Amino acid sequence: MEEERFYVTQALSESEVFGKLRMLIAENVSGLYNLTVKNNLNHKFYSIKFIVKARSENYAKLCEILQKNEIILVNCYELLFPSYKISIKGDSEQCLNIQKELLEVLMAYGSVPIKSKLSSDEFVNGSLEITVTNKDPSNCIKFLELMRKNKDMEYKVTPVDESEF
Repeated sequence: MEEERFYVTQALSESEVFGKLRMLIAENVSGLYNLTVKNNLNHKFYSIKFIVKARSENYAKLCEILQKNEIILVNCYELLFPSYKISIKGDSEQCLNIQKELLEVLMAYGSVPIKSKLSSDEFVNGSLEITVTNKDPSNCIKFLELMRKNKDMEYKVTPVDESEF
């Protein structure tokens, strides 16, 4: 019997479809995690992101059902483990400036970014959180060099496991 895996889905949905979304998802998966729904500026479409735990054939069936119910799939992928969370704290402008370069360095290394979040307190102190899969970024020389260049920023790399979802 095939093992269940985690899958990330990003989609767009009109408000009429949203009411039955949870029911459509629940029929085909054993777990639903981190459901996020956003509507920017009262737009017609809602941006949806969620993580499910399912067998591959059930996930493929779920994607078909979502599309038949007028949900536009934007991005679907398997969440690979091990995963790592990079937390960086420092000046908010420095966090913003380092984000793009850091994502490029991680991609080149083979540590695939799956989530990036930048926040700041009154545009002074910033924090950048990036979740990556496949390879431990603390073993990447370019990542370490980049962080050494920005020595006034604190960083921490911590493993993320399945139970955190």
